[in-house]
Amino acid sequence: MWRVYREIVVVFSISMVVVAFLNYASVVPPYLYYTVYTGGLMVPGAIAWRVSSAGCLADVGLSWENISGQLRDFVLGGVVLLGSGALIFHLFFKSFHHYYIFSLPRGSNLFYLLYVQVVLVAFPEEFLFRGYLQARLMELWGSPVGAVLGSAGIFAFCHLVFQGWMGGLVFFPALVFGWLRQRTGSIFPSTFLHGLANVELFLFFGR
Repeated sequence: MWRVYREIVVVFSISMVVVAFLNYASVVPPYLYYTVYTGGLMVPGAIAWRVSSAGCLADVGLSWENISGQLRDFVLGGVVLLGSGALIFHLFFKSFHHYYIFSLPRGSNLFYLLYVQVVLVAFPEEFLFRGYLQARLMELWGSPVGAVLGSAGIFAFCHLVFQGWMGGLVFFPALVFGWLRQRTGSIFPSTFLHGLANVELFLFFGR
């Protein structure tokens, strides 16, 4: 058991050092930023899983089984998360319309935004937090609820460190992502929903 905890600490230490380096060192060229980001989030967990487990890719959520079920749960999660997000923005954040979270190159369009947020941001984050971490917590604790809460809590803490108090609010959408991962056995529905939620934030808060 302690070996798995140590593995988790090592994996997240490496990944967070990479993210900190990207955020504060400012030495990585823009065209390499997302390559380093994706590698920093996915490679440590993938190596750790491969070295210590004899499982398959589906064990870390890379599964296309039961596509119709994944699609159904994705739609349900999307209605809950994106709908509540729109309502919360309308009720509480309209006065912050100049505040922005994501900074993308000028002239980027919606398709570029979707590509960046789904493929380059959401996918590596979902692999690390819902694919690797949630599977490890499920292995350790044997509780789906505990695994979802644990992965959501660590996800929120990491965002809190790098983005301030508003970053910590990702705990709530992370519960939906974790539920999708647990229910479908795949990280693909949570990846697409995560990316769409990021796009929704950008459209509401962007300038």
